Amino acid sequence: MQVSVIIAVYNRASLLTELLEQWRKVNKVTNYEYELIFSDDESSDNSVEVLKACHDLPMRVLENKHGGASKARNHAYQYAKGELIIFTGDDIFPSLNFVNEHYEAYLKNGSNFASLGCIDWRPGIKMNHLMKHITDIGCEQFGFVGMRPFEVVDFRHFYTSNISVAREKLEQVKGLFSLEFKKYGFEDVDLGYRLHKKGVQIIYNPNALGYHDHIYDSVEKFCKRQESAGGELNTFKRLHPNLNKEEIKLDIDEFHYKYSEYIDENLKVDMIGDGGRILIYLMIQMTKIMERLMRYKQYDLIEKICSKLYSIIFRYYMYLGLAYDYAGLPNLPKYKAKRYTFRYLFFGRAQIFYDKSNQFTETKSEVFHTAGSKIVKLSIDIPAVDLGRIRFDALDDFCKIRLLSAVAYVNQVKKEDILFEYTNAKKVKNQKYNFSNQIDPILISKELPKNTEYIEIKYQVNYLLFKRIIYQFRNVAKLGKRILKKILNGPKPAKRANQPLIDGNIVAKRKVWITVKTPSHINQKGLIEQYSSICSHLEDVKITADTRPNTEKSYTEYIYEISNMHHSLEPVQFLNASLCLLQYNYDFIILSDGLSSYPNIYNFSLQDCTLIAASYGSYNQLVNGEANTAARGKILRIPGSKKIEQQIDLTDAIPNINKLEDGTLRIWKPETKLLFNDQSSFSLKAKNKPVVFVLPVFMAVGGVERNTIELMSRLKSDYDFVVITFESHRFEQGSLFYQIVQLGIDYYDFAEISSFENYNYLLEKLNFSYSTDLVWICNNSPWMMNNSSEIRRIFHSIPIVVQDVYDYQYGWIEYYNRPAIHSYDRYIAVNKKIQEKFVNAYGISAADIDLIYSATDTEKIKKMTEEGYMRDSVLQELNLDAKKKYFAFIGRFTEQKQPLKLTELAKYIVEKYEHIDFIMVGDGELSEKVDERINQYQLNDRIHRIKYISNVSQFVKALEGLFITSLYEGLPIVTIEAMCVGTPIFSTDVGDIGLFVTENNIGKVSQSNEIGQLKKEFDNFYSDLTLYKENASKNAFQNIDFFSSRRAAELMKDSFQKALEKYE
Repeated sequence: MQVSVIIAVYNRASLLTELLEQWRKVNKVTNYEYELIFSDDESSDNSVEVLKACHDLPMRVLENKHGGASKARNHAYQYAKGELIIFTGDDIFPSLNFVNEHYEAYLKNGSNFASLGCIDWRPGIKMNHLMKHITDIGCEQFGFVGMRPFEVVDFRHFYTSNISVAREKLEQVKGLFSLEFKKYGFEDVDLGYRLHKKGVQIIYNPNALGYHDHIYDSVEKFCKRQESAGGELNTFKRLHPNLNKEEIKLDIDEFHYKYSEYIDENLKVDMIGDGGRILIYLMIQMTKIMERLMRYKQYDLIEKICSKLYSIIFRYYMYLGLAYDYAGLPNLPKYKAKRYTFRYLFFGRAQIFYDKSNQFTETKSEVFHTAGSKIVKLSIDIPAVDLGRIRFDALDDFCKIRLLSAVAYVNQVKKEDILFEYTNAKKVKNQKYNFSNQIDPILISKELPKNTEYIEIKYQVNYLLFKRIIYQFRNVAKLGKRILKKILNGPKPAKRANQPLIDGNIVAKRKVWITVKTPSHINQKGLIEQYSSICSHLEDVKITADTRPNTEKSYTEYIYEISNMHHSLEPVQFLNASLCLLQYNYDFIILSDGLSSYPNIYNFSLQDCTLIAASYGSYNQLVNGEANTAARGKILRIPGSKKIEQQIDLTDAIPNINKLEDGTLRIWKPETKLLFNDQSSFSLKAKNKPVVFVLPVFMAVGGVERNTIELMSRLKSDYDFVVITFESHRFEQGSLFYQIVQLGIDYYDFAEISSFENYNYLLEKLNFSYSTDLVWICNNSPWMMNNSSEIRRIFHSIPIVVQDVYDYQYGWIEYYNRPAIHSYDRYIAVNKKIQEKFVNAYGISAADIDLIYSATDTEKIKKMTEEGYMRDSVLQELNLDAKKKYFAFIGRFTEQKQPLKLTELAKYIVEKYEHIDFIMVGDGELSEKVDERINQYQLNDRIHRIKYISNVSQFVKALEGLFITSLYEGLPIVTIEAMCVGTPIFSTDVGDIGLFVTENNIGKVSQSNEIGQLKKEFDNFYSDLTLYKENASKNAFQNIDFFSSRRAAELMKDSFQKALEKYE
């Protein structure tokens, strides 16, 4: 026998019929000899009867006296004959290749490796945020989202819901599952640990997929589960007394020691502990309210807060179980454990960092819980290789401390006092440190004595409780205001603008026939060949000339009647229209070549951009109102390479047309409902090169997008790129679609052609069609972040390279504590601060990070210089006086860039310096307010507005200086262009701008965002402008080489290759 599948059963009669039917499907495709052993734990329902009624599967049914899953599995193991044992659950529905995947992994990896399969929620199960949280965010149940495909994970992930182990290795451990565990939790981890000690490693294989059919709809029940697991952690520690905190990722000994100390204090009144108990109760009630809200509407902020509360609650109950069942303090009142657990987790942490090079990273540090103790004593061994200074963080919040002793022990006898040379304390006197204004108190020592083995620090703490309460109350008040504002303003709709509201029904099967009619047969064949080629993977779409009529009744026919061949849709536009029609039963599609909003579209003529259902009528009937039939349609805004500027007002062109709230169009009131087709057939596309899916949030006019396009242009000979965007484009953001089209790259705008709930479906289909080799996430979006685990699941056997962080403090980096992010394969840091944050704050391996600065087309800059640069011509083309001096800002007008504050600074500059004008270049959500502010200042002749400049580097070279006043940045491309053309920079201290500007003395970096300070800094900047110009000019040549797109493309290619090698 090759495989034995062991399934412990308890009261699953309602599910077993469906489960057995799924195993019948698995049985049909399984290539190896296997057996199913169902071991019933004395179910009180008719589970055994249901199982025994099945006679068409290779299975055995065992009955046991009630004793838990461990006892049932052990009994089943006695009958198992397979060389490989698969453990799975009675609520786990296996994917078709379940047994094949496990056994083939065993054949490939050998007996020293267990194979952990993936577990996802069963399709159709009623989901809630609690279920999403415990698997995708907090990972209290399963940690799959943080695992990398086909890599080793530690013994804590020995999940008996879906894991296989070689029989020969199971024979080496005594007793299989230990019966010492009386409640839920850690019996599987215990077996995993014993196997680990025998040399067995666990490899994560996401292809061995099982679907979990188990609804969690009670936060209290999951708290009980956590409490039970915490209690059994004591059993695990008792069975393995030498288990250390690095192995289990939890300091059990410290927790028990501090608990004993707390009990010895014998506090009659504990305001902190009792207040904490009440707070946990209130948090649970808040999550219930939030869950009810989220049943009806999608609130991103509330989801985020709810997950934060869940993480606190579930962690609390896990540790509470550890306190309840601690054998060292039996039979204590439960309220004492509750008091202490809250204190331990949430009231005081200290940390000691040690490092020879003074980097003070999290990996070389130790955390201690003070649990509210007034006298704290810490001890830590210092590795000889890291012997240097220490950084001592006395507490994780406001406090005052009195340092009683700080001693370095060279050996058990010899010791020396530790001297501290730096602190951020507000006041220091006689070893008393006042950190009442610091949320991160710090003391840094001088060099420790040579041969120091360990150190001890003892200190007295004033926790400044009142200040802490006030501080937290203010934070809660701010958060409350944000939540209330969100609720009063209405939620972020689950289906955004221009995304269709779908009826609950599903089209059984939809096929589309598109008949292309042209004014003559000249070039008709070539056009249809182009359309057919780009849509070749859409099996259910047929494209023909009008000479070949639709004879297939199963197809819905659409007519595309072209009046002018030069005005026909470009292939990528036709591709998006075809996919949209395949998914939804629209009566007509209108393609806009621009991003304007209804009722306006951009195109040469309405006829040349309209596809209409033959059943509705002809184009002429549509525009003449002759069809006398209601219809539903859609505008697709897919700009092409032609950059059409002609606008058409649909309300003038089509009688009785109007727009619905979901962005769809209607003529009269359609009787048919809008339905989604989830049964489309996709086929494989031919490929000659590795295919890279590029996933930006959108393709607006911005530095990230320009950099992405530049790199794709450079790497196009090595890879075939497919660009997929997810968020709706706004008109004021502009578009770089035309550059994608010019590169001949397939492009899909999901926000135009579909809706959020169907994105994953389309991604899976396209992944199959293109046989994707690598995924490059070059910017992120709320949908992508919320679906990061799904993205990892879809691309489970494909490397993912992520480049979505552009500032080391704000933006997507704030989500890098989510496990799903850590399942990606490589990380692109666009500056050194981000690189350091990845390693030090989030524990990402430095070997998995590539530092690649954004790049620009430096060859164009070289050419501009070689051909002779004409400043006057550049400015005159923009209607600017070449005799004047100009400073400028270039970027999106968003809160991040602070354009309103910059406008105020520009006012100060032009009013103080008569010969200087200021230019504001860009567009965005704050564009109108900027224009209003300039009008209010009556400075339209001095502060100039330009919405878009095509040749940025040419323009930047004409400036006296470039301004960046952002709240956060990486290293903006426009600053790179300034450095390459020799233009000085004035900036706030964001990203790596300061690193380059200060090191090369090519401008001024302000440490403050305050307008008064910015004005002072500008005056200093202007007084030294000549020096900055000279230095910028000297450094320009070396910057051209360093920031060249050629160099960046080589680095990116190297990163891609490293990621691909892992999957070969």
